[in-house]
Amino acid sequence: MFNKKEYKKEYESRPEVKKRMKEYKKNWSQSFVGKLSIVKSRSKKKNLEFNLTIEYLESIYPKNNMCPLLNIPLDWKSSYKHSSTPSLDRIDNREGYIKGNVQWVSWRANQLMSNATPDELLMLAQNYKKIYDKMESNDTKHASFPNDFGINME
Repeated sequence: MFNKKEYKKEYESRPEVKKRMKEYKKNWSQSFVGKLSIVKSRSKKKNLEFNLTIEYLESIYPKNNMCPLLNIPLDWKSSYKHSSTPSLDRIDNREGYIKGNVQWVSWRANQLMSNATPDELLMLAQNYKKIYDKMESNDTKHASFPNDFGINME
C-alpha cells in the first residue's frame, strides 16, 4: 500500500529536490508575496492588527529603490538578510501592520530602530557626531569611522 508520508520524506531527501526547494524558499522570501506572508504570520503571533495587501506594499515601495532613512539602495537579489535587504518597518510599534503605519526601509535601518524611540535615535546621532567631531579635531583618523551611509550630519 502507498504510504504518502514515507514517499514525501524520500522525495524531499533527494539532492535535486532539496536544491530546488532551497532556491524556491530563497526567492519566495525575497518577494512582495513572501514579505507579506511573513508580516501576516508575525501579526498573528503577536496579536497585531493586519490589513496589508500586495498592491499596497507595491504602491508604497520607494520609486528610487533607496532606503529613505539611510539613503542606501535596497537589494532584493541576495538570498540572506544583509544591511540593504528590504524590510517592512512599523512606524508606530504600538500599532499593527496596517495601511499608513508601514514603510519600506533597509534591514539595517529597521534593526537600528527596533527598540529605540525617535528621541533616543536623535540623542545617539548627536552624541556620535560629537565624538566624531572631537576625533576629527584631534586629527585622529579611523578608516572604519567615516559616514558610510551618506547621511548629512550637519
